[in-house]
Amino acid sequence: MTINQYIADYLRQKLVDSPTLLVYDPNGRYHDLVQTLASGLVHVVDASKSFIKAREEAQRIYTEELPANDQDRLVLYLPLKSPTDNQARIQDPYFMFGLGGAIFPLTPADRYVELCKACYPGQESKIDTIFADSEPSFETVDALGAGNTYALLQTLTGGKSGVTRSDAEMVLALMTGSPDMAIAWKKQKGITAEWKTFAKQQLGLKASSGGALPDVQEEIWRYVLFSEFVYDLPVPLPAQFANVPRGGETQRKLILELGQTLRQRKGWEELYVENAGKVDVDLGLSDVFAQETDLGEIITFAFEDNTYFHRYINDILAGKLAEAAQEWSAVQGNIWEGHDPQRAANWQVARCGAELMRFAGTLTDEAIQSHKTLAQLVEQYTNNWYRFDQFQRSFEQYTDILPDRSELIETYIKRVRQNYRNRSELLQKQYQSLVVREGWPGTMPFQNTSVWNKYIEPSLKAHLPTAYIWADALRFELGKEVGTALTKNGHTVDLIPSAAFIPTVTKLAMAALLPGADQKLYLRHVGESIEAELDGVVLKNLQDRVGVLRTRLGDRMQHQSLDNFLNSPKQKPVDLLCLSLTEIDTSGESLGSNALLPIQEAAKKLVRAVNKLKQVGYKQVVIAADHGFVLHPDYEPGDNMPKPPGDWWLAKKRCLAGIGTPGDTSLGFTPERLSLRSDATQFIFARQFGVYQANTRYFHEGLSLQENIVPVLTVRLAVVKTESKADVTLSHKKGFITGLRPSIQVAAFSESLFAEPLVVRIEAVAGGEVVGTLADQTGVNLLAGTVELTPGTTSSLTLEMEEDFEGNFDVVAINPATGKQYHFLSLRTDYSF
Repeated sequence: MTINQYIADYLRQKLVDSPTLLVYDPNGRYHDLVQTLASGLVHVVDASKSFIKAREEAQRIYTEELPANDQDRLVLYLPLKSPTDNQARIQDPYFMFGLGGAIFPLTPADRYVELCKACYPGQESKIDTIFADSEPSFETVDALGAGNTYALLQTLTGGKSGVTRSDAEMVLALMTGSPDMAIAWKKQKGITAEWKTFAKQQLGLKASSGGALPDVQEEIWRYVLFSEFVYDLPVPLPAQFANVPRGGETQRKLILELGQTLRQRKGWEELYVENAGKVDVDLGLSDVFAQETDLGEIITFAFEDNTYFHRYINDILAGKLAEAAQEWSAVQGNIWEGHDPQRAANWQVARCGAELMRFAGTLTDEAIQSHKTLAQLVEQYTNNWYRFDQFQRSFEQYTDILPDRSELIETYIKRVRQNYRNRSELLQKQYQSLVVREGWPGTMPFQNTSVWNKYIEPSLKAHLPTAYIWADALRFELGKEVGTALTKNGHTVDLIPSAAFIPTVTKLAMAALLPGADQKLYLRHVGESIEAELDGVVLKNLQDRVGVLRTRLGDRMQHQSLDNFLNSPKQKPVDLLCLSLTEIDTSGESLGSNALLPIQEAAKKLVRAVNKLKQVGYKQVVIAADHGFVLHPDYEPGDNMPKPPGDWWLAKKRCLAGIGTPGDTSLGFTPERLSLRSDATQFIFARQFGVYQANTRYFHEGLSLQENIVPVLTVRLAVVKTESKADVTLSHKKGFITGLRPSIQVAAFSESLFAEPLVVRIEAVAGGEVVGTLADQTGVNLLAGTVELTPGTTSSLTLEMEEDFEGNFDVVAINPATGKQYHFLSLRTDYSF
């Protein structure tokens, strides 16, 4: 029985022989309890709501109900002090109702402390102790009565009548306590003494704090985290830490439970990171253990992640890929990767490098040389081996943005790049030999000169509003990523590999995407260069190519850059909207620090553009590329090849065209062998990945799978489907962010018990501009900016904010297929760096 129940029964007993009961309660302690006395025969009148109305109601019951039935009872709740003398009784407008009835409290037995002792016999001395400072709550009394020595802590940390919190639950509540708890701590007399007793007996900690909760929290965090660190430490503890308080063997289980729970509980990540960082700095742990390579299995502090990281890297360098996978499995999802940008970047480079090395192991000499025709090799590449280049681009992208590089990282980067070069050069040798044998495009089933006839012309005849996107340098693997992202956004995507128009020089290869290119495209010697000529019209640049379509279609077509389209107001759709994307190629040509990020951003723009095209009213999108590209971040002197002698009207990094001979370092083709019409007699290409210009690290004009095989994506834009009612909510504990990688809590809901995972786009927006996107993490599609959420669950997701943005912003959750906004969360930046 709880104290609440005991006192209610105590008052009911008074009503057995008394028709009325006046309950005086100036502190409001019994208010809720008195309401529970009401029944068919017991009339409860609450004077706390209105003294006048309460007296009128009491008068009616007293004069009408009670005389009519001697079983009826009147309970009058009065938030007043009980009158103690006759004059006070005369002035009390309710006292008359107590005549012939009962008054509470009246006798010493009615005192709160005596009722508590009566409820919990045998606990009298403990009850006197907690009453010595102040009158405790019902919850505190119940905690004490249940045999809990720490009744005040039980109540403060959320324990309720009949429910006792465990030691771990109380400690966790104290460590994560809010400012409201700090205020309650300050008001609660006796809490300091009880805390010190609890700390000593349950935690093994001789607490030095207790006057204020923040001081207590700082002491607990230091004690718990340092203890966990020492428990897991496989090397002797340095002498300078001998006197730092830490738990013994008795406390091991409790402290390990506390550490694990703190790192895993949703919403506590930033609090953990902040306090663990402070403990590390205060004790100087990272400085002392900077050179230690084995710090155990538990990652309490950020610097301990180095243990796994070094083992992971060294295992990969030693060829122990299975062991490295186990290292990653143990560390995956640890709290530090999401909150330390340098550490996150290190792991991104390490993981991408490992994927690349693992894939390189499947590209054996036998596997590559087993493909005897160009069509077979291209099919294998576009079905599977393109991932090798995908891993390489991701690896180089993360390497580009790595803030600092240790000697170990530099060694690792060099090894990964060498592995890529070794395997890709073998693949390149096989590819070039097949092109030499078969010519171009050999037996490949589709080529860029057929794009217009197959996809654009039928749409024009059907007056189906279509967007035609010319994506400069969208290589095949990047097109696969774009296709996956568009599918995540609800669109239907078909992607086929296509043979680019060779030589893959933008002004020539883009012309192949125009109408009539399959029959009338000619490479003409004009002045000192070679230009594309279509049906007698020389096409030197983008304006010339657009002019061909204007002449053919008139106002049925429009042309814009992709950027202009994204930033302009919505316009009525036309039969054909041509959009040009050039950022991939321009970023690659200026390959340097952070150059690969714009390539990724350009791919994201493609996804955003397709989403907007759906909103505008287009029904279909065709995305085609002129060529791909090759990345060789580490230029080696042997890559440079001498330019063969000749009169070259076209001279690029990887190819030449005009009149001449190939020499030993190049491959030569007549126009007919490349399915070209031209007055140039020879088209020359550097062997392997060789270049005719020194220090070239990005190129696209040569003969390679990466340069010549491009994607053609046809996108049928999403039709809004009837969906089960679903919702997403966003939350953040503080309302402001203190770093560039904040964690946001995302909860997903659905009315269906068997709902499919929700695909949600989440981004940070300020002034209509995107200032933050989802960081690379499990379940996230970076190009689409989406994440898959399981209804009925809550996830902690990391955002990556723009470095140059500060101020107020909204985090929005959007249905990518419909554009419906599920929820938004207003936050602001509060950076300390």
